[in-house]
Amino acid sequence: MQPALLLVLAGPLFREYPTGRQLAFTLAGVVGAVGVILGAGSEIRSSWLGVGLAALSLVTFTLYFVLTRLARSEDEVDPIEWMAGINIWAFLSTIVPILLLADRSDWAQFGGTDWLWIAIVAFVTGVFGHVLMTWLHGHLEAARSSLYILMMHLVAVGLAWWIHDESVTWLQMVSGGVVLLCVALVVTSPDRREVR
Repeated sequence: MQPALLLVLAGPLFREYPTGRQLAFTLAGVVGAVGVILGAGSEIRSSWLGVGLAALSLVTFTLYFVLTRLARSEDEVDPIEWMAGINIWAFLSTIVPILLLADRSDWAQFGGTDWLWIAIVAFVTGVFGHVLMTWLHGHLEAARSSLYILMMHLVAVGLAWWIHDESVTWLQMVSGGVVLLCVALVVTSPDRREVR
């Protein structure tokens, strides 16, 4: 939902008004991403708490996206410096709850390869992925850059199939194709319409 929410905010905040083509294919891409998620069928579990946390995640990630876009487009902040600041504050804000809520037995459940995977995920998404997206904010309008986020679902399903041997349904494959097509069509669409 984040790319669709950002399209609503892009005009007033960034003076970037998406074209009809960008709107149509972004919404189709969101529907495709929903198909990738719901295509798991009986594997999906939900609760009201989960839905509430997902909504909170949508709002906070959109806020993060908007603030990063503003910093990169108006102040031309270096992406590595921006992400270093973000990660330092993220670490400081999470270390206190971890120290209060976790005990030694929680840490003992992690083995050597678990720590390796945690380090890989932290580096690839937390450093490489976010720095790259932050860099893109200075060069692409929000309607294009936010759509790349839909690709996360395809990567997650693909990695779950490869690493955990989770099955991929035909609905997930078709929906993934829709996401890829929509991302390609938005990326190749003409430049944004800007109102001055």
